[in-house]
Amino acid sequence: LGDDLWQACTEGQIDAMTSIILQRQSTDAAYDPPFSGMLHAATLRDRANIVSYCLERGATVNDSILQALAGASSFQTHKVLIQTNTIDINYYIPWWGPVLAVVAPDEDYEWVKFCLENGANANFNRVDEYKTVLGAAAENGRMDVVQLLLDHGATVQGSGAIVLAAEAGNKEVVALLLERGADVNEVGVADPTDPRVGEDMGSALHKAVAASHEDV
Repeated sequence: LGDDLWQACTEGQIDAMTSIILQRQSTDAAYDPPFSGMLHAATLRDRANIVSYCLERGATVNDSILQALAGASSFQTHKVLIQTNTIDINYYIPWWGPVLAVVAPDEDYEWVKFCLENGANANFNRVDEYKTVLGAAAENGRMDVVQLLLDHGATVQGSGAIVLAAEAGNKEVVALLLERGADVNEVGVADPTDPRVGEDMGSALHKAVAASHEDV
């Protein structure tokens, strides 16, 4: 890209960016702006205006760009990609997973809401390859995110949410999950990549006691 074009893209300066492109084209008639590279740079700083500009001019979105989106928490960029039907809301980003599985544990209510309202499957997504999104949110104790997931069809039974919430001492979340049909005798969800986890599984009561959360 060159330092000047990179800076314009990462700072969201469309006027400066277009000026650089025109200047290069004036000295090289064959110059083809690297729109995909520009989009990648803009994604790293969540510059949605540059992202839109590049998409309109044929930029392609690959896994590297989506990994940058996930790593940089580029919510506005994700909005543009979904609203332009550039990617599917449940697309699995290598090393990260679907966006919902990335943002729900981070307790980003607005981004979780956006994903769910645009068709993200609350039961399809997984965190760390095995935790349900509901379970991860319950573990973090965000009542609003847990409620949002439940309102958008997250399955309670078999999700492991009540076990994770109890182990973390999140009493209000445990109460909410019980109200929504959680099984108090559930023993959680095993990690298929680590059989040792199964040895430490237990009910919500067991986990709460083991973690000294007597109030739960």
